Amino acid sequence: RPVEFDWLVDRDRHEYGLIAQEVEKVLPEIVVENKAIGDTKDFLNDLDGTEDFKTVDYSKLNVLLIDAIKEQQKQIEELKKEIKEIKNGSAN
Repeated sequence: RPVEFDWLVDRDRHEYGLIAQEVEKVLPEIVVENKAIGDTKDFLNDLDGTEDFKTVDYSKLNVLLIDAIKEQQKQIEELKKEIKEIKNGSAN
């Protein structure tokens, strides 16, 4: 589920992305756990006592999206062929 968000530490940064915890439920292999540093570490410690946060490895996601697009294109071509056959009256 794509989301818009502002970073909690650097509020001047508006971003678009995915929530790592949601992605992790479907594709755990593209989620990375990180150790926070600096202001982010302080923020997380104050928030819930942790120093870890998760991110999505978008480079891996891109590879999976390319494969999904190829599969979708195959389905589109098959449907176009079926439509053509129906229009020509040759489908049984």
